[in-house]
Amino acid sequence: RISMGSYIERTALLEQDKTSLEMAEHLTETLEEELHIDIPTQEL
Repeated sequence: RISMGSYIERTALLEQDKTSLEMAEHLTETLEEELHIDIPTQEL
């Protein structure tokens, strides 16, 4: 069984990953718009 602490910790890490991914996608979109290039993004 998982303790509440480690559950919260794991959820926080997942949220962090999701946020980083969203930021990376946003950055990629911004670069593509500004530079008019296509940056291949790795599908997960």
